[in-house]
Amino acid sequence: MSFKTFRTDGFRMGIATRWIEDPGVRDRFKSVIRSCQGIWLNEIKQWIVPLRASEKLFARLEEIDKERFPASIARSMLSEEEPEPYAFAQFFEVVVCRTSSGKSLVRSRYDALIASVLRQELFSDWYAGTKSWLSRNGVDSVIERLEKKAGINRENIVVPVDEMNISFVLNSSDGGAQMDAWLGKVKKVEGSGLGVVEKGSAGFMLALTSPLKSVPVASDVLRMAEKKYGLFDFQVEGVKHLLSHSSALLADDMGLGKTRQAIVASILAGGKTLVVCPASLKRNWKREIESVDKGTRVQVIETRRDALDFQAKWVVVNYETMDMFVNVKKVPFSTMILDEVHLIKETGSARTQAAFMLGARIPKKMLLTATPIMNRESEIYTLLRLSGHPLGMIDVKEFREAFSRSPETRDRLGARVREWMLRREKDKVVRLPGKVETVLPVDVEPAMMEEYQKIIQDEDLTALVKVQKLMGIVEKMKVPFVCGWLRKLGEKGKAIVFCNRLDTVKEIGKSLSDADIGWVKLVGETPSHEREQSVRSFQSDPDIQVFVTTYQAGGVGLTLTAAEWVVLAGLPWTPALKGQAEDRANRIGQTKKVRIITPIVAKTVEESVYALLEKKKTIIQEVMGGAGLNKDDIDSILRDGAQC
Repeated sequence: MSFKTFRTDGFRMGIATRWIEDPGVRDRFKSVIRSCQGIWLNEIKQWIVPLRASEKLFARLEEIDKERFPASIARSMLSEEEPEPYAFAQFFEVVVCRTSSGKSLVRSRYDALIASVLRQELFSDWYAGTKSWLSRNGVDSVIERLEKKAGINRENIVVPVDEMNISFVLNSSDGGAQMDAWLGKVKKVEGSGLGVVEKGSAGFMLALTSPLKSVPVASDVLRMAEKKYGLFDFQVEGVKHLLSHSSALLADDMGLGKTRQAIVASILAGGKTLVVCPASLKRNWKREIESVDKGTRVQVIETRRDALDFQAKWVVVNYETMDMFVNVKKVPFSTMILDEVHLIKETGSARTQAAFMLGARIPKKMLLTATPIMNRESEIYTLLRLSGHPLGMIDVKEFREAFSRSPETRDRLGARVREWMLRREKDKVVRLPGKVETVLPVDVEPAMMEEYQKIIQDEDLTALVKVQKLMGIVEKMKVPFVCGWLRKLGEKGKAIVFCNRLDTVKEIGKSLSDADIGWVKLVGETPSHEREQSVRSFQSDPDIQVFVTTYQAGGVGLTLTAAEWVVLAGLPWTPALKGQAEDRANRIGQTKKVRIITPIVAKTVEESVYALLEKKKTIIQEVMGGAGLNKDDIDSILRDGAQC
């Protein structure tokens, strides 16, 4: 039987199942779940389905496989569960914004019950492009109905305490139009020909932040900071840059101390600071703050249930939970630091919405990332808009047309953002031993290529899915080679291994253990205290030779200068991710030349992906003075891969 556990909040049921090995049965199972308006909640590893659809679901699953999905047992297991009020409420990320006209804007993760209440009981209109509902009811009425009819309590609904100036940007075929308004009062933009927001329009809604302003900085203050905090000359310039604008982007190369520069700048700016960063970096930030601002009080927010410590000078929170501060009546922060700020490049995401809502209420914003452009030039648009930069206030399509067409237009973009964005490259400001890459061809047995060829010939797969599957198979092919190379590490020093797949991490780890080689791992599910221990052990314990991680979990924020080897077991999708991974070792504190080992399986799509990554480095240089793979690239990769 595949059913493992059931859970219910009285409105929905959560279903946990055992792994379904048969791909055909697995696909049919997912199809039935979705036909019953179910969704997957990755946070708790359960399928969430409206309780009213339980009988329909059980009957259809039993039709697939009676032994795997017996309806009678499912009913019995569900009936034994006592309802847990609001058990799933926190995961739906509900945001309700007040409007000056008495209406409400509502955003949430998809849930059939929430959608039903908004549509049928609150008479809301759906704007597909913005993933937002506009309800003619007030906030209190919306919250009351959501609690009574959808099991979403007030504590799990984000309600901005102020009416905010909202900008609704439409991405339309006629070039787009921007309509700024106090919520509920749409203003016609001169020359746009549009005075209303059409249902189904593609676009996004964001709170408007204050326009970018220059701020004077006293030179004697900077001289004092240089001595007190032991800053390099270039770091003093970085501190000055962050202080010189109401919002600024520090885009230094990885390993130049962006964290330290931002902490010092925030101390000099005065007041309390909110630090927003990836969950994996919260402890790093706490440790660095305490080392710079001696004796200070730092609060690290772990969950939305944590009460804000108003006595703390520093509060550190991750992107997924920062929306808890939107509810605070009086935000106590004068500065907001957004680390790895490229994570809010998607305008429609909940984290981006929350960042803008907070940005509208916090006067100073310091943006940090070594990769403001991960895939295309237009990604920097969101950061410009958050900062109140004039380029962030023009139409999205106009921005793309003006700055994404050629090396010349990218140069022009670089020139326009230079005052707001400061970027220094390592080889220009510090003397590091440097890094050198060696590409090693990997030959595999013909039998290992059979699965690869099946994917190549599968015409039912879309181009992107096909390339993703092929790259996964290729990474699997390389595991024996990578393990063999690591076993020969011996006295050569320490190595970091980057993977795309968790299976690769497990296989490499098992091989190292079998060979009695000390190793540690860091993946997405690694608890924060174990992350710190893994880094400490690798950096200081001579018996730990290998650090195995994924690009997503270990590609940012870590200092691993004990390594002089970086092995790319799988290729990332952008040159920015590749550079980030390599620079976990190639950063301040490194005393040896870092050697990058990139194994490539001959005659596969991997050769084409690597060539495109190298080619696209030039686009990053043109703007920043980053590009990933687009549809033409994917098609090119498949053509080359099919010929291999």
